[in-house]
Amino acid sequence: LALWTTVFGAGGGVPRFISVFEYLVSIPLLYIVGNYFFNRRVALLATAMLALSPISLVWSRQMRMYEQAQLLSLLTVYLFYRAIQERHRVRFVYFAAISLIVMYLSHEETFITLPAILLCILMASWDKQKGFPSVLTQKHWWFAACICVGAIVTQLLLVHFTTPPLLGTDQTQRPFVSFTIDNIPYYFDLLFVPNVLGKGAFPWITLNSILCVVGCILARYRGDLRAKYCALFSVVSLVTLVLLFVSQADRYIYTLLPYYYLMGAF
Repeated sequence: LALWTTVFGAGGGVPRFISVFEYLVSIPLLYIVGNYFFNRRVALLATAMLALSPISLVWSRQMRMYEQAQLLSLLTVYLFYRAIQERHRVRFVYFAAISLIVMYLSHEETFITLPAILLCILMASWDKQKGFPSVLTQKHWWFAACICVGAIVTQLLLVHFTTPPLLGTDQTQRPFVSFTIDNIPYYFDLLFVPNVLGKGAFPWITLNSILCVVGCILARYRGDLRAKYCALFSVVSLVTLVLLFVSQADRYIYTLLPYYYLMGAF
Protein backbone atom coordinates (compact mmCIF):
# COMPACT_ATOMS: atom_id res chain seq x y z
CA LEU A 1 0.00 0.00 0.00
CA ALA A 2 2.88 2.37 0.80
CA LEU A 3 4.49 1.63 -2.56
CA TRP A 4 1.16 2.06 -4.34
CA THR A 5 0.44 5.46 -2.79
CA THR A 6 4.04 6.58 -3.41
CA VAL A 7 3.64 5.91 -7.13
CA PHE A 8 0.01 6.91 -7.68
CA GLY A 9 -0.68 9.26 -4.77
CA ALA A 10 -3.15 9.03 -1.90
CA GLY A 11 -5.88 11.32 -3.17
CA GLY A 12 -9.45 10.35 -3.97
CA GLY A 13 -10.07 6.60 -4.07
CA VAL A 14 -6.58 5.63 -5.24
CA PRO A 15 -5.55 3.75 -2.04
CA ARG A 16 -8.78 1.73 -2.21
CA PHE A 17 -8.16 0.51 -5.74
CA ILE A 18 -6.11 -2.52 -4.61
CA SER A 19 -9.01 -3.89 -2.53
CA VAL A 20 -11.54 -3.10 -5.24
CA PHE A 21 -9.44 -4.87 -7.86
CA GLU A 22 -9.01 -7.92 -5.60
CA TYR A 23 -12.76 -8.01 -4.99
CA LEU A 24 -13.44 -7.94 -8.74
CA VAL A 25 -10.98 -10.82 -9.18
CA SER A 26 -12.60 -12.82 -6.37
CA ILE A 27 -15.99 -12.89 -8.12
CA PRO A 28 -14.95 -14.95 -11.21
CA LEU A 29 -12.53 -16.94 -9.03
CA LEU A 30 -15.39 -17.99 -6.75
CA TYR A 31 -17.33 -19.14 -9.82
CA ILE A 32 -14.33 -21.21 -10.98
CA VAL A 33 -13.83 -22.72 -7.51
CA GLY A 34 -17.56 -23.39 -7.06
CA ASN A 35 -17.78 -25.05 -10.45
CA TYR A 36 -14.79 -27.23 -9.55
CA PHE A 37 -16.06 -28.33 -6.15
CA PHE A 38 -19.77 -28.56 -7.01
CA ASN A 39 -21.42 -27.62 -10.30
CA ARG A 40 -22.35 -24.63 -12.44
CA ARG A 41 -25.63 -23.85 -10.64
CA VAL A 42 -24.03 -23.86 -7.19
CA ALA A 43 -21.16 -21.75 -8.51
CA LEU A 44 -23.51 -19.15 -10.02
CA LEU A 45 -25.61 -18.87 -6.87
CA ALA A 46 -22.58 -18.58 -4.57
CA THR A 47 -21.04 -15.97 -6.86
CA ALA A 48 -24.25 -13.95 -6.83
CA MET A 49 -24.33 -14.17 -3.02
CA LEU A 50 -20.80 -12.77 -2.79
CA ALA A 51 -21.29 -10.11 -5.46
CA LEU A 52 -24.47 -8.79 -3.82
CA SER A 53 -23.44 -9.28 -0.20
CA PRO A 54 -23.81 -6.03 1.79
CA ILE A 55 -20.79 -6.82 3.97
CA SER A 56 -18.70 -7.49 0.85
CA LEU A 57 -19.74 -4.20 -0.67
CA VAL A 58 -18.55 -2.48 2.50
CA TRP A 59 -15.20 -4.20 3.06
CA SER A 60 -14.18 -4.72 -0.57
CA ARG A 61 -13.46 -1.00 -0.88
CA GLN A 62 -11.55 -0.51 2.37
CA MET A 63 -7.81 0.23 2.44
CA ARG A 64 -7.28 -2.54 4.98
CA MET A 65 -6.23 -6.04 3.94
CA TYR A 66 -9.41 -8.01 4.58
CA GLU A 67 -10.25 -8.30 0.88
CA GLN A 68 -6.79 -9.59 0.05
CA ALA A 69 -7.03 -12.11 2.88
CA GLN A 70 -10.41 -13.30 1.62
CA LEU A 71 -9.20 -13.67 -1.97
CA LEU A 72 -6.11 -15.63 -0.93
CA SER A 73 -7.99 -17.89 1.49
CA LEU A 74 -10.37 -18.80 -1.34
CA LEU A 75 -7.40 -19.54 -3.61
CA THR A 76 -5.33 -21.40 -1.00
CA VAL A 77 -8.02 -23.91 -0.05
CA TYR A 78 -8.73 -24.55 -3.74
CA LEU A 79 -5.04 -25.05 -4.65
CA PHE A 80 -4.43 -27.49 -1.81
CA TYR A 81 -7.30 -29.68 -2.99
CA ARG A 82 -6.01 -29.54 -6.57
CA ALA A 83 -2.58 -30.56 -5.25
CA ILE A 84 -4.08 -33.59 -3.49
CA GLN A 85 -6.11 -34.73 -6.48
CA GLU A 86 -3.47 -34.05 -9.14
CA ARG A 87 -0.39 -35.51 -7.50
CA HIS A 88 1.53 -35.64 -10.77
CA ARG A 89 1.42 -31.81 -10.88
CA VAL A 90 3.83 -31.11 -8.06
CA ARG A 91 3.75 -27.37 -8.76
CA PHE A 92 0.25 -27.14 -7.21
CA VAL A 93 1.72 -28.03 -3.81
CA TYR A 94 4.14 -25.11 -3.95
CA PHE A 95 1.60 -22.71 -5.45
CA ALA A 96 -0.69 -23.54 -2.52
CA ALA A 97 2.13 -23.05 -0.01
CA ILE A 98 3.05 -19.64 -1.46
CA SER A 99 -0.60 -18.62 -1.49
CA LEU A 100 -0.92 -19.62 2.18
CA ILE A 101 2.13 -17.57 3.17
CA VAL A 102 0.92 -14.46 1.34
CA MET A 103 -2.55 -14.96 2.86
CA TYR A 104 -1.10 -15.11 6.37
CA LEU A 105 1.12 -12.08 5.83
CA SER A 106 -1.81 -10.14 4.38
CA HIS A 107 -3.66 -10.27 7.68
CA GLU A 108 -2.73 -12.22 10.80
CA GLU A 109 -6.39 -12.96 11.53
CA THR A 110 -6.12 -15.60 8.80
CA PHE A 111 -4.44 -17.85 11.39
CA ILE A 112 -8.02 -19.04 12.04
CA THR A 113 -7.88 -20.91 8.71
CA LEU A 114 -4.60 -22.76 9.38
CA PRO A 115 -6.00 -25.59 11.57
CA ALA A 116 -8.87 -25.99 9.10
CA ILE A 117 -6.53 -26.21 6.10
CA LEU A 118 -4.38 -28.82 7.86
CA LEU A 119 -7.41 -30.96 8.76
CA CYS A 120 -8.83 -30.60 5.24
CA ILE A 121 -5.57 -31.80 3.70
CA LEU A 122 -5.40 -34.82 6.01
CA MET A 123 -9.05 -35.69 5.41
CA ALA A 124 -8.94 -35.31 1.62
CA SER A 125 -5.72 -37.34 1.31
CA TRP A 126 -6.80 -40.17 3.61
CA ASP A 127 -5.83 -43.54 2.14
CA LYS A 128 -8.34 -46.16 3.29
CA GLN A 129 -6.05 -49.05 2.38
CA LYS A 130 -3.03 -47.73 4.27
CA GLY A 131 -5.04 -46.19 7.09
CA PHE A 132 -3.34 -42.76 7.07
CA PRO A 133 -3.13 -39.64 4.86
CA SER A 134 -1.09 -40.24 1.71
CA VAL A 135 0.50 -36.77 1.83
CA LEU A 136 2.57 -37.89 4.82
CA THR A 137 4.65 -40.11 2.54
CA GLN A 138 5.25 -37.49 -0.17
CA LYS A 139 8.42 -35.40 0.13
CA HIS A 140 7.07 -32.38 -1.73
CA TRP A 141 4.35 -31.94 0.87
CA TRP A 142 6.97 -31.97 3.62
CA PHE A 143 9.07 -29.41 1.71
CA ALA A 144 6.02 -27.18 1.29
CA ALA A 145 5.15 -27.56 4.98
CA CYS A 146 8.66 -26.52 5.97
CA ILE A 147 8.44 -23.44 3.74
CA CYS A 148 5.12 -22.40 5.31
CA VAL A 149 6.22 -23.05 8.88
CA GLY A 150 9.52 -21.28 8.29
CA ALA A 151 7.84 -18.16 6.88
CA ILE A 152 5.31 -17.94 9.72
CA VAL A 153 7.90 -18.60 12.45
CA THR A 154 10.19 -15.94 10.94
CA GLN A 155 7.37 -13.40 11.10
CA LEU A 156 6.59 -14.31 14.71
CA LEU A 157 10.26 -14.05 15.70
CA LEU A 158 10.46 -10.60 14.14
CA VAL A 159 7.47 -9.59 16.24
CA HIS A 160 9.02 -10.98 19.40
CA PHE A 161 12.55 -9.64 19.08
CA THR A 162 12.06 -6.22 17.47
CA THR A 163 11.28 -3.15 19.59
CA PRO A 164 8.97 -1.65 18.61
CA PRO A 165 7.62 -4.68 16.74
CA LEU A 166 8.00 -4.45 12.96
CA LEU A 167 5.16 -6.81 12.15
CA GLY A 168 2.14 -8.45 13.63
CA THR A 169 0.83 -5.97 16.15
CA ASP A 170 -1.04 -2.71 16.56
CA GLN A 171 -1.00 0.22 18.97
CA THR A 172 -2.83 -1.67 21.74
CA GLN A 173 -0.02 -4.25 22.11
CA ARG A 174 -2.69 -6.68 23.32
CA PRO A 175 -2.60 -10.42 22.66
CA PHE A 176 -5.57 -11.39 20.52
CA VAL A 177 -5.17 -15.18 20.68
CA SER A 178 -6.55 -16.93 23.74
CA PHE A 179 -9.19 -19.53 24.51
CA THR A 180 -12.56 -17.90 25.21
CA ILE A 181 -16.24 -18.76 25.19
CA ASP A 182 -17.34 -15.13 25.45
CA ASN A 183 -17.53 -14.88 21.64
CA ILE A 184 -20.19 -17.57 21.26
CA PRO A 185 -23.22 -15.31 21.93
CA TYR A 186 -21.73 -12.52 19.80
CA TYR A 187 -21.18 -14.60 16.67
CA PHE A 188 -24.43 -16.51 17.11
CA ASP A 189 -26.31 -13.22 17.18
CA LEU A 190 -24.29 -11.88 14.25
CA LEU A 191 -25.00 -14.89 12.04
CA PHE A 192 -28.51 -15.87 13.12
CA VAL A 193 -30.10 -12.89 14.92
CA PRO A 194 -28.58 -9.84 13.18
CA ASN A 195 -31.22 -7.41 14.48
CA VAL A 196 -29.98 -8.03 18.03
CA LEU A 197 -26.73 -6.33 17.07
CA GLY A 198 -28.45 -3.65 15.05
CA LYS A 199 -27.16 -5.07 11.77
CA GLY A 200 -30.00 -3.75 9.69
CA ALA A 201 -27.70 -3.51 6.68
CA PHE A 202 -27.26 -7.31 6.59
CA PRO A 203 -30.88 -8.57 6.49
CA TRP A 204 -30.12 -11.77 4.57
CA ILE A 205 -27.32 -13.07 6.78
CA THR A 206 -29.71 -15.18 8.87
CA LEU A 207 -30.97 -16.97 5.75
CA ASN A 208 -27.39 -17.38 4.49
CA SER A 209 -26.35 -18.87 7.82
CA ILE A 210 -29.24 -21.35 7.91
CA LEU A 211 -28.47 -22.43 4.35
CA CYS A 212 -24.78 -22.85 5.24
CA VAL A 213 -25.66 -25.07 8.22
CA VAL A 214 -27.95 -27.20 6.07
CA GLY A 215 -25.24 -27.39 3.39
CA CYS A 216 -22.66 -28.62 5.89
CA ILE A 217 -25.07 -31.26 7.22
CA LEU A 218 -25.84 -32.46 3.69
CA ALA A 219 -22.14 -32.63 2.89
CA ARG A 220 -21.59 -34.79 5.97
CA TYR A 221 -24.18 -37.39 4.97
CA ARG A 222 -23.98 -37.41 1.15
CA GLY A 223 -20.46 -38.78 0.97
CA ASP A 224 -19.25 -36.15 -1.51
CA LEU A 225 -15.54 -35.62 -0.71
CA ARG A 226 -15.40 -32.17 -2.28
CA ALA A 227 -18.45 -30.97 -0.37
CA LYS A 228 -17.03 -32.45 2.86
CA TYR A 229 -13.75 -30.65 2.23
CA CYS A 230 -15.46 -27.26 1.86
CA ALA A 231 -17.74 -27.90 4.83
CA LEU A 232 -14.84 -28.94 7.08
CA PHE A 233 -12.93 -25.79 6.19
CA SER A 234 -15.94 -23.57 6.93
CA VAL A 235 -16.82 -25.20 10.25
CA VAL A 236 -13.30 -25.52 11.70
CA SER A 237 -12.33 -21.98 10.67
CA LEU A 238 -15.44 -20.52 12.28
CA VAL A 239 -14.95 -22.56 15.47
CA THR A 240 -11.33 -21.38 15.66
CA LEU A 241 -12.44 -17.77 15.23
CA VAL A 242 -15.10 -18.05 17.93
CA LEU A 243 -12.99 -19.89 20.52
CA LEU A 244 -9.47 -18.52 19.99
CA PHE A 245 -9.70 -14.93 18.67
CA VAL A 246 -10.70 -12.76 21.61
CA SER A 247 -11.47 -9.58 19.66
CA GLN A 248 -15.04 -9.20 18.36
CA ALA A 249 -16.10 -7.56 15.09
CA ASP A 250 -18.40 -8.49 12.24
CA ARG A 251 -15.53 -8.05 9.75
CA TYR A 252 -13.69 -11.04 11.20
CA ILE A 253 -16.00 -13.42 9.35
CA TYR A 254 -15.12 -11.71 6.08
CA THR A 255 -12.24 -14.04 5.24
CA LEU A 256 -14.61 -17.03 5.43
CA LEU A 257 -17.41 -15.64 3.25
CA PRO A 258 -16.59 -17.42 -0.08
CA TYR A 259 -16.88 -20.92 1.38
CA TYR A 260 -19.71 -19.79 3.64
CA TYR A 261 -21.68 -18.82 0.53
CA LEU A 262 -20.58 -21.95 -1.34
CA MET A 263 -22.00 -24.20 1.36
CA GLY A 264 -25.21 -22.17 1.45
CA ALA A 265 -25.55 -22.40 -2.32
CA PHE A 266 -24.87 -26.14 -2.15
